Amino acid sequence: MRVLHLSDIHYRKSYSTKNPYEEMLSSMDSSFKRLQSVVSCVMEENRIDLVVVTGDLCDDGSVEDYAVLKSYFDTLGIPVYVCLGNHDMHENFYRGWCKEEKDGPYLCVFENQMTWICFDNAKHGYANGFVDEMRLSWLSKQLKTYKNCIVLMHHQFEDLTGIPGLDKRTQLQDVLMQAPPLAILNGHTHWAKSGKIENIPYFTAPSVSFRAVNEPDGRIIFSQSQGYCIYNVNEHGVFLEKQDEIASKELAVWR
Repeated sequence: MRVLHLSDIHYRKSYSTKNPYEEMLSSMDSSFKRLQSVVSCVMEENRIDLVVVTGDLCDDGSVEDYAVLKSYFDTLGIPVYVCLGNHDMHENFYRGWCKEEKDGPYLCVFENQMTWICFDNAKHGYANGFVDEMRLSWLSKQLKTYKNCIVLMHHQFEDLTGIPGLDKRTQLQDVLMQAPPLAILNGHTHWAKSGKIENIPYFTAPSVSFRAVNEPDGRIIFSQSQGYCIYNVNEHGVFLEKQDEIASKELAVWR
């Protein structure tokens, strides 16, 4: 099957200008329209069987914001699996996306040729991610129960310049190594990357909204960007077929 991997949409109908981060977001062209453009172009040129989105669907989004995204993805006519990021509001996600009155971590399993495990390693406002014993125990059970597993999560393992890795990454890695999945798909960094955690392949998708560069002189330069990854997925693994990552206008410079 062919899978489109998106991440970090940071959608919100309108942003404020109450702080530098909000000002940067408000200077972007519509992330929703750019999401539509990316998906439309990809699906015109490729047969896509499944879409995965690895967190930060919205940025402090309302119930309506999540409902708008869900309605759009429903028009694609193929399954869409998501996990949540540190900018997602869990309660609003449940109400807008799932139509449920619920809060707490979003932990789900979908069987569609492979087993897709949506693992929530995020908590709103926690830039370094969040895992606890309950979440780790849940993940361990799923990995031991199902075959041909692919784990979707938001936060990355390793520390990158200006982007700390996941807290308690060692505990999570221990769980993963007990019953290794075929691959891990994540987001959060806003930059495409691939590698291995021990012997488990992982793939980080670029952002559909913006990205930042940490300069040696201390400046942080934000620019509008949009990107994606496409994989061929089967029982033998996840294989990157194509990735695209385009930066356009500069949004802000922090000093």
